[in-house]
Amino acid sequence: MTGVVLVTRDGVRREGLLALLGSDPQIEVVDCVTDESAVVAVAKRRSVDVVLADEDGLTTQAIRIPEALHREGCEARCIVLVDRVARSTVLTRVLPQVDGLLRRDCPGDLLTIAVKYVAEGGMFIDPALASAVVTSAAGGCCKGKGGPLHLTKREADVLALLPRGLSNEEIGGELGVGTETIKTHVRAVIRKLGVRSRAEAAAIAIQEGVTY
Repeated sequence: MTGVVLVTRDGVRREGLLALLGSDPQIEVVDCVTDESAVVAVAKRRSVDVVLADEDGLTTQAIRIPEALHREGCEARCIVLVDRVARSTVLTRVLPQVDGLLRRDCPGDLLTIAVKYVAEGGMFIDPALASAVVTSAAGGCCKGKGGPLHLTKREADVLALLPRGLSNEEIGGELGVGTETIKTHVRAVIRKLGVRSRAEAAAIAIQEGVTY
């Protein structure tokens, strides 16, 4: 179970995000707060894996939250949701401080994938923000090569199943092929999309509408 603290000052957004996160059986929202001091207090007394900060514009709080967690020795990782129009210079200022960066209007299944991936130690960048981010600042971003995905029919089938969180064996069962063959296809998909993990490939599948 992934423990999440939600940080937002917007009541409507709060209710929507609570409903979305609560719909995933692998995610538990342990608290909802409005600032970094409250985040630290919760992280010290509860089991918190991810802090999810919903920012209306990129305020200094987007940087203060991870700084406060690190300063107090909290191990929780931090994802920031930002407006799509945030400038690349601002994004790159925030990016080194956080473990995940997504649009505030990103698809719900993309957000839950990101939360679980970051909780496991990964770095997650919304594909729609990748072009606005200086890649070197993140050590690489979740993005494709641009234009068509250039996958074979079978690779596209495998990609479409990744957002469901299926194992290689389960994907093989869905497609009627062996596990080793699926492993080969997954490696090819990751290489062709220019990403580093199944989770980032799944994010692109959602972004591009390539899902079953």
